[in-house]
Amino acid sequence: MSKDCDPINFLPYPRRIEEKDFPSLLHQRLQDDLNIIDNCANMRWEQIVNKLQHKGIRIHPQRNTFYLSRIDEQMVRERRVHKYCKDKKLTALVRFRVRNQTGEDLQFKEVVMEKTQTLLDLKKKHLNRRYGNSNQGRILFYEEGKEEEGVAFGEETLISTLNEQTVYVMFV
Repeated sequence: MSKDCDPINFLPYPRRIEEKDFPSLLHQRLQDDLNIIDNCANMRWEQIVNKLQHKGIRIHPQRNTFYLSRIDEQMVRERRVHKYCKDKKLTALVRFRVRNQTGEDLQFKEVVMEKTQTLLDLKKKHLNRRYGNSNQGRILFYEEGKEEEGVAFGEETLISTLNEQTVYVMFV
């Protein structure tokens, strides 16, 4: 193909590849993604990107054109925080508040843990130093706002079962 790729032995190589420089086969392959972008115009860009096959597609707001980014900045930021093996995410963000028995917030923590670890591992790593062995060695996590419902996650709960968007509460 005449324009299959740009040479990268010349630095700095372009971070953006404009539409006029796309090979014709790539134009055809991008059409499905462009239709998704057009049909999801009322959604946030982060939600649209998750539906795309070619994650490097970006829209230039001033010129109303699109381009391919050679570097997926969103994934670069994600890989700075999380551990990956190829495209499989191996870690998860756990957000929780530590509260005393009267309901007063003592601490808010965001920790990145491997998905195969448990809440007991989280307690050993992040809570024992500050709060000692309170709560008779048991740990129970509740979804914030649902503490009275009694649905708790025990210390054998895997990190992979927790929702990264949810804030949990732990009482000491």
